[in-house]
This record gives sequence, structure tokens and C-alpha cells, in this order.
Amino acid sequence: MEERLPADFCGTASRAADLHAVGFEGRGPPMRMEVLAMRISSALFALSLTSLASAGAPAQGQDGPPAWAYPVNPPNFQRAPDDGTIRRVPDSAAGFTLTQLRDHPC
Repeated sequence: MEERLPADFCGTASRAADLHAVGFEGRGPPMRMEVLAMRISSALFALSLTSLASAGAPAQGQDGPPAWAYPVNPPNFQRAPDDGTIRRVPDSAAGFTLTQLRDHPC
């Protein structure tokens, strides 16, 4: 149930309701939009500062790039020898040996 103001509050009850609807300073909805815009811009500014601070901090305990990002063959790595078997892609007429695939110009 809505609470009603006494009739003598700010002149009449309808006047009090009007004052409450437009904000007590009488500025109305533009003031509310300005406050909302100010709060959003403040939140975005704080978020950007936080993201910049976290992006500039180096990861703890890393001497170089992560190993998963730059795989390196182990020492003395040997490829499987080509046995001359032609390998095909399903539903394709093309066939290649391992040597042909490894010597691709790209």
C-alpha cells in the first residue's frame, strides 16, 4: 500500500508527489540522467584503471614465454621414416606420401 503524505506537507499532497517525482531539487529527469551518466563514467574509469594495472603486472614465476605457446621438438628428435604408403583424404582423389607432404613449398 502506498504511503500518503499529509495534505499540509508542502501545500498539498499532490504538490508533494510532484516534488518527489521530479527530484527534490526540482531538476527532474535530466538530473537523474546526469547522475546516472556520472556513475557509469566513474565505473568505466575505475574498470579501465584496474585492467591497465593488471595488464602491466608481469606473471609471477615466468622466465620466458609459456611452453605451450611455442612447442619445440625435443633434442635428437627423429621423424618417422616414409614407408611409401599413399595417404588420402576421405572423398578425395588426391594421394600423397609422407615425403611429398613434408616437402610442401608453403
